[in-house]
Amino acid sequence: MSLQSMVTLMNKLNCTFFEWQQNPEVYQINRMDAHTVTVPYDSEETAKRYIIKDSAYYYSLNGNWKFLHVTCPKEAPQEFYQEGYDVSAWDEIEVPLSWQMAGYGRKQYTNTAYPWEQEEEVMPPFAPQNYNETGSYVTEFELPENFIGKQVILSLQGVESAFYLWVNGEFAGYAEDTYTPSEFNITDYLKNGRNKIALRVHQWCTGSWLEDQDMWRLGGIFRDVYLYAVEPDHIIDYRIDYDLDPGYRDVEGVCRLTYLSQQHPATALRIFAPDGALVFETEIPKGGSGNKNAEIPFALADPLKWSAEKPYLYTVVLLTKTAEGRVKEAVPGRIGFRKLEIKDNVYYINGRRIIIKGMCKHEIDMYRGRAVPYERLVSDIKRMKACNINAVRTSHYPYQKEWQDLCDEYGMYVADEVNLESHGTWFNDQKEIGITQPGNEMIWEDVLLDRCANLFERDKNSPSVVFWSLGNESFGGEVLASMYHYFKENDPTRPTFYEGTFHCREYDFVTEFENQMYMRPWEMLEYTKNDPKKPFISCEYEVCPGTSLGNIDEYIDLFDTYPELQGAYMWSWRDSGLLNYAPDGRPYAAYGGDFGERLHDDIFCCNGMLLPDSSDTPKVLAVKHAYRNVNIRLVHAATGRIEVYNKFLFTNLSEYGLVWEILRDGVTCAQGEACMDLEPLKKGRINLWKTSPVDVTDGHEYLLTVSVTAKKKTNFSDIGFIDCVHQMSLNHPYPAYTVSAKKSGELKVTRTFGSLFVEGKDFKIVFAARVWGTLASYQKNGMEYLQKDMKPNFWRAMTDIDLGNGTQIRCAPWKYAAKKPVLTSFEFVRDEDRVLVTACYDLLTDPAAKLITIYSILGDSTISVEMNFEVPEGLPELPSLGYMLQLSPNMNRLEWYGNGPIDSYWDRKDGTYAGIWKDTVENRFIQYVRPQECGNITDVRWLTVTDGEQKGLKFWGRDLLEICALPYSPDQIEAADHPYKLPEPDGTYVRVNWHQMGVGGDDSWGGIAHDPYRMPAGKTYRFQFYMKAL
Repeated sequence: MSLQSMVTLMNKLNCTFFEWQQNPEVYQINRMDAHTVTVPYDSEETAKRYIIKDSAYYYSLNGNWKFLHVTCPKEAPQEFYQEGYDVSAWDEIEVPLSWQMAGYGRKQYTNTAYPWEQEEEVMPPFAPQNYNETGSYVTEFELPENFIGKQVILSLQGVESAFYLWVNGEFAGYAEDTYTPSEFNITDYLKNGRNKIALRVHQWCTGSWLEDQDMWRLGGIFRDVYLYAVEPDHIIDYRIDYDLDPGYRDVEGVCRLTYLSQQHPATALRIFAPDGALVFETEIPKGGSGNKNAEIPFALADPLKWSAEKPYLYTVVLLTKTAEGRVKEAVPGRIGFRKLEIKDNVYYINGRRIIIKGMCKHEIDMYRGRAVPYERLVSDIKRMKACNINAVRTSHYPYQKEWQDLCDEYGMYVADEVNLESHGTWFNDQKEIGITQPGNEMIWEDVLLDRCANLFERDKNSPSVVFWSLGNESFGGEVLASMYHYFKENDPTRPTFYEGTFHCREYDFVTEFENQMYMRPWEMLEYTKNDPKKPFISCEYEVCPGTSLGNIDEYIDLFDTYPELQGAYMWSWRDSGLLNYAPDGRPYAAYGGDFGERLHDDIFCCNGMLLPDSSDTPKVLAVKHAYRNVNIRLVHAATGRIEVYNKFLFTNLSEYGLVWEILRDGVTCAQGEACMDLEPLKKGRINLWKTSPVDVTDGHEYLLTVSVTAKKKTNFSDIGFIDCVHQMSLNHPYPAYTVSAKKSGELKVTRTFGSLFVEGKDFKIVFAARVWGTLASYQKNGMEYLQKDMKPNFWRAMTDIDLGNGTQIRCAPWKYAAKKPVLTSFEFVRDEDRVLVTACYDLLTDPAAKLITIYSILGDSTISVEMNFEVPEGLPELPSLGYMLQLSPNMNRLEWYGNGPIDSYWDRKDGTYAGIWKDTVENRFIQYVRPQECGNITDVRWLTVTDGEQKGLKFWGRDLLEICALPYSPDQIEAADHPYKLPEPDGTYVRVNWHQMGVGGDDSWGGIAHDPYRMPAGKTYRFQFYMKAL
């Protein structure tokens, strides 16, 4: 840029073009004040549809733009914005899109570390100059004819993280705040016909110190860019304030209008009910000179109320008119009527106590970075609703406006979060503000108040916003206090929400909730016993990377029991993996370090219920059950009397049916339907039958399964949608399975130097008698069923949570203990009806654990396997306790009577229930971003592993078993840090366990499974199972 042109621009808009690097107090130049969306329509009917792209005055600039990427600002072209500058040789990039996803620059994931650390050392508030990717964008467009003569506004919905704007060669503005709209009135820069828009985008700016969210660090124009044309007296903003009467029935309110002009036109307010009926209308006359504001009062008698269960939305249409009464513009909006209150340390909506069944998420797409397509948003919210999720936290920044609209429409309680996180400037054990940003550094006050305003003004009319969240993990200080006061002064109807001051109690007043991340259930319980002063809602709990989500039921029980404990937001919805390619060209989901970046935080970005490509994991059904809206318990088995608790706040259970069936040993033997007229938050009892359809004393197991199913179609579900499934035993305890034995005289026993042979009519069993004492061969009709010896196993492939809490180090002796046990004795005896084989071992642990395995071979080829395992004090807990077999890879079909359909664990059975299920070994392996333990089945009565001809093995036990059958061994799984690195399956690996330790879920950086789901040392463990060749 020439000196003369720079001076001209500086004089015109007071711009130095170094705002991004050195001045946090300049965060916008010439940007319009924040406001709610007010794109006008040319008719009331079009406006009522509330689809912005249908407006005749909307013009999208999405598409291919000319683009030049450089690694730092000083390499960027200086005069590319000028009208005669030739950009024909530049690349083209799609807008919106994070430029890294188009192959430019570096993808980098960090949690708390600032991405420029170790690359360029700068101190707050300065931005890096040398390590700061910069993109220059250019597009041209024809000004639509119907825009001529109107005011034209350019709207950029999201740009990361600072940009300068030129229109037809003239500097038009500057803006920061990555996640909220930046709008500029560019009327005076436009001309009829062809126009040019140019942006220079800096990936980082001074404001990036406030954007240290746990996420991929990306850059570019990642949300929609569009123009809209308005009349000179356009309604540029409106705010709808209202209140419900004490009985939560009638509404009185006022619509507050702001116009572009100093003299407002005649304006009509029309309100339409959810069914489209006009329920209110009025009109105010043209205003006097110098009056750009107006108010229109309204009142409604008993309108339908908004809640996450019943998200009734009323459509508001504001019509500006000419002197002759003709409609000039129609500006629509949607409003839901609800009242939020905190009374006696409990948070209420419309008089009912809220329980937040929440979810955190990032706006990230595996293929497009932060440019998340609208179709993905719709899919996400439908799937969330189907999971009984009723709340979303916009962690850790405002999401695109379309998401907020969907939350209004589908029903979500939203914690709407300011774009603030400075985690990298403080430490978890810190108690003083120190160098924490923003802290008491008032240089940040204006920019953060601006960010508060950007969020508030955009979303102020949204009924789904039930908290204003001040940000995330930014400690305390005077700047946070100013943010709190901003929201309370501008909106006393909604409470504030913030966790960071838990570490800095001096500023505890900035949040109206006790809000601590990742508290254990017993810590939450302790809070209720210590004179609580606020309702408790946690902004994050139950982190769920890979195989996780243990003990969630403990949290839900607390939320249901203690009034002050009102729920939490789970971390998180989707793994934040980005597309990458293996050396052989296969696509895979990448995490930190996969793009060669030096500074990264590994796989910590993958904590989701969904995989990066949005595929389900078993955690989806687990959450659906945990967040269920109905509880059922059996009262009397003979009459099928059940007690039903309707946990809905505003929904009568008559909208749902109760579909029941009785399973006899897993097979349906009776079924029926029932319904109840049960008010919200009430309990009721009902008999499902008059005379019991089964004899539960006949020695079989009988289970009652009741499904709560919807009678009506909704915007996220069809008729028959299942809210939850409950299963109860009609003849508890579970009847043990037994075996009938043939005489052992039918068995031939041969001992050689190294082996023991046990042979029956059509089978042969071989033990490695001298060295290992293991079951080495199991043949039937000449077919070998074992590829390798069956051995004890005390290990599982480490989960992400295991690695986070150091299980791989703490419990390392158990990984190797069973690989080379020391055989101390091997004996066999022929009993009257079986052959008994006993193998005794000392394991190479310190102190030595002692293992006895007793095999009983029956005349029909059944083998009983009994473990007696003495684990002395001083050893670590056991990750797993059982045996592992390697079968032919052709034996890949599973059928079982136990919990299904998804995998389950000792501490995570939510979403599963007993029945007879079928699956394949391949399907049981979940394609987590990092391979790990998965596919486990709990409460197994019996299970078969067979080939296509139904040949294989059957397993069962006197007690319930855990069995996991996968195409990989634990060692193979652990050796692969991505699924594409797994080997070709060389067998089916079956692990038959008494238990494996729970998967945990409190957090993923030290949290372990709760005590009831662990196997400590200092005990003797015994369990038994049977297997038989088929």
